[in-house]
Amino acid sequence: MSPMTAADERESRLHVRCAVIGGGAWGTAIAERLVRNGHEVILWARESDVVDAVNERHENPRFLPGAPLSNALRATGDMRTALVGAQLVVYAAPSHVLRAVVTSGADFIASGTVLSVATKGIERGTLDLMTEVVAAAAPGHSVAHTAYRVQGATGAMMIWGDIVHAPDVQFARPEVGWSFDTDQDQARA
Repeated sequence: MSPMTAADERESRLHVRCAVIGGGAWGTAIAERLVRNGHEVILWARESDVVDAVNERHENPRFLPGAPLSNALRATGDMRTALVGAQLVVYAAPSHVLRAVVTSGADFIASGTVLSVATKGIERGTLDLMTEVVAAAAPGHSVAHTAYRVQGATGAMMIWGDIVHAPDVQFARPEVGWSFDTDQDQARA
């Protein structure tokens, strides 16, 4: 067998098993974008009707009506099923339940898994940012920096940081893509 080339290594790094935790509009849109970018994605949702609709009809009429979803997107209501084997976990649960959601699955996250936070807000009571909530609820794991590349008619723009939330990305926008890495310079690449 021939050694991996740099292109092969980059390709294998780009196609990862992803778990998106949170089956609302934002989590579903992120999961769909990851699938369209060639990743294997499982969406965790608390609501059984969301899980059934995603798996059977490839839609999420409760939270993202009218948006067809890829046949490759799978959903589950079981946290273990969603997290075991994931190389990337994207948290998109509502801020008021994020700590409990992360805690409930923390034991299923493998060492070295990249954790990314798409939830916006500040936790009531602690005033922690959502990245701080995830870091505290999943000890031993690093929360990644997220980068978005937005390509428009007149050029491209990069947006990166610990928390990025753009509601207009919830619509199918093939010109919007994103990458992740625990290193900010790598996330920009």
